Parts: sequence; structure tokens; C-alpha cells
Amino acid sequence: MKAVAFDIDDLLINTYARKKAYQSDLILSDDVDLVKRRYEKGWYSHYDTPLPYANTVVRYFLKGGYTIFFVTGRRVSALGTTIKVMTDLGFPMTSENIYMKRNQIEDTANHKKEAFEDIISKGYDLQYFFDDKESNLIVAESVGVSNQYLTVIAFIDEILEVIS
Repeated sequence: MKAVAFDIDDLLINTYARKKAYQSDLILSDDVDLVKRRYEKGWYSHYDTPLPYANTVVRYFLKGGYTIFFVTGRRVSALGTTIKVMTDLGFPMTSENIYMKRNQIEDTANHKKEAFEDIISKGYDLQYFFDDKESNLIVAESVGVSNQYLTVIAFIDEILEVIS
């Protein structure tokens, strides 16, 4: 079973508006702890929008028979909100195909390595990984993922080179 894994934030989703709304609320709020708890639970995710071609690349892999996984540094405290927002934005996300950190202090690279190892141990041939951080791509390569991309645009450019 062939598979592909995607990071979410700043790879598939533009988080700029979410982060600015959160920062504004931190400055203006009388209850900073409440704002932080809301952010941790994904309360600001409704500001997220898909980056260009993100849905196109995910659909490309679905059409090619790949199983889609999402391996993110988001915390499990925002699981429900993340699934709702991502499905509303057209991404095929369920609680079965997402790997999230247990808490804020968990090392993201280690979390992603464990996720890749789990996906592989379930019999998937994890062929591609997309992440906007080079360090996470190196982790993917270390467990045998042969194709890594910093952007979905880089993947599209590579495909276009092959067919032209």
C-alpha cells in the first residue's frame, strides 16, 4: 500500500491570519490564559485557508491510489477542530489518518519520526513527505522516505518538467 504524508501548517494551510488574530487577542485581552487555552484547542483555526495548489496535489495522490496521512506539529488538544476545518477546506482528514503531538513540549522532529515509523509498521510504503521545514524532511529521509518536498509547488514543478 503506497502512502504520502503531509505537514499541515504553512505547507497546505496559510496560518498568517490565525497567528495575527491570536497575537491581537493576546495584546487586547484581559484574560491572556483564556486566549492561550483557546489557541491550544484550535479556536483560531477558522482563519486558516488552503495554500495554492494544496488541494490539487492531495487529490493527485488520492487519484493515484495513495493513502493520505497528515503528520503535524499541532497538538492533539486541537484534534476535533483540526479535522473539522481541514475537511471543510476539502482535505480528506479523519482521526485515523492524522498524527498530532501529545503536548507542546514534545519534540516535533521526534514526533514526526515516530509517526513515519508507525505508518511504515502498518505495512504502508511511505513514498512521499511534504513539510515546510528542512529538518523534518531530513527525519523522513532517515526512515526511508525517498521523496521529500518543501512546498507543493516544488512537486508540481517537478511533474511539469517530466511531462514537458
